Amino acid sequence: MVISSPPEMSWGVRADFSVLTPHVPPHSMLSRLHAGPLPGLIPSDDYGMLLPYVGAVSSSYEGLHTTKFGLVTIEGMIVTDAVYERIDIGFNYHTNTRSTAYQLAVNIPGGESAVYQQRLLAVCAVDGSWITAFEYVDIVFSQDVILMMRNYDTFDIDVYNYDGRFLYNFLGLDWIDDIAGDTWAGSIIHSASDGYMSARLRNRALAFIDVATGEIVRRTEFTGADMFSEGLAAVAVTMPGSYETLWGYINRDFEMVIPPRYIYANRFMNGSAVAAVSDTHSLLINTRGETLLSVTDGTIEQFYDDTGFIVHRWDGRSPVYYTKDLIEIELLSKPEDDFFYAYSLGGGWLSGANEDGAWLFTLGEEHFFPGFSYISYTDGEFLIYRDTEQNTGVISLSGAELIPPESNMSITAVTDGQAARAFIVNIFEPQPYSLSYELPRRYAPSRFRLVGTDGRVIAFGRGTMSYDESTGLLSVQAEDSFSYLSHDAEVIISIPLMSYALD
Repeated sequence: MVISSPPEMSWGVRADFSVLTPHVPPHSMLSRLHAGPLPGLIPSDDYGMLLPYVGAVSSSYEGLHTTKFGLVTIEGMIVTDAVYERIDIGFNYHTNTRSTAYQLAVNIPGGESAVYQQRLLAVCAVDGSWITAFEYVDIVFSQDVILMMRNYDTFDIDVYNYDGRFLYNFLGLDWIDDIAGDTWAGSIIHSASDGYMSARLRNRALAFIDVATGEIVRRTEFTGADMFSEGLAAVAVTMPGSYETLWGYINRDFEMVIPPRYIYANRFMNGSAVAAVSDTHSLLINTRGETLLSVTDGTIEQFYDDTGFIVHRWDGRSPVYYTKDLIEIELLSKPEDDFFYAYSLGGGWLSGANEDGAWLFTLGEEHFFPGFSYISYTDGEFLIYRDTEQNTGVISLSGAELIPPESNMSITAVTDGQAARAFIVNIFEPQPYSLSYELPRRYAPSRFRLVGTDGRVIAFGRGTMSYDESTGLLSVQAEDSFSYLSHDAEVIISIPLMSYALD
């Protein structure tokens, strides 16, 4: 069969496109480091602060499941394509502080199965001035250095400073062969804090190591040690003439400044630490070993945000709460015979609930909200709550409704460090039951809005919005783009997502 070309046709129609508004691409603010692929970070001192962005979402017959990340400057210049599995700011969990480096992750084929993926890690400066190779399976961000483990079976651990300079590898240290045979390498790097880490040697001596040089600075007869915190470290000592082990504290010169007299001793946080002299007698002590609080019928817990303390009683009665100045916080309206546990919301505020409702209280002030099952946030003026139907909303402490409760909704406060400036509302649309195990919640179709503290809707759209307190920026993952916004919802950077493609 021969198919001939269609005849030429002319209808005499002329279109005047000059009357149309010229199309301006929504992502025209972007530029690229150079034309062509950008398969990874090229170090430079000219980027300024880099931000991670979502650039691609993959899909398969199981639904959307993998997000790819890249790096972009605050001016909107893309310096890497979306090639990383994850980009996370380095975090020191001992001090609850962020570092000046990102942890990057990529997946590479590995193992005997072609489907198996091995995740390897690298580190780069937040300004993109340096990057390591993707060779590591575990990374610890200490105050002074970054410790990076290549595998879990050996001591092949690289140590870098935060300028990106390689300092040493554990395998090159002259004491590495003296390590006790049952020592896991990860236990050494995860003990790094305040410039030291510790390791057990074959002769059972406990060695303290300078994290910046890798050199042993002191071999001790301690039978155990916690990490240094605020210049002190808890150490265990076997008492002469017995098998009893007690804990005390040493300073950075390895002098015993608080004698070993505790059956356990926690690290110091903001000038105080919890220790115990017996199974039924707990203490709160200061850095001189002086007792600040003594409890003979329970245990003491320090709130993670250092806003106070909680005493758990052995007799099953409700815990007792204290401010950071050790003033007891009484909840006057709580039924006396009702066990009541509260948790810290920061800023000195505590909250707890029973079948009647939820309480929000601090020293000298308390509020009761009937029908509430949980309070997740307050700044002393507004609170985010969940009711008994698991709907989420925002009200003021006086009871004025700011955001009406709704199902399938999550709310996050945008703060200036103290008070809320706005609230992010993400509403996830219900999925058919057959898809509930296939479609992760973060990729479910959703809507967002940004609501001011006056109730005004500042921005809204389809997708999800989040807030990064470290950068002070909002981010939006929409159906076709990823954007960074200011507090006022002004678009700073907008990057198109790759089309959903089958694996």
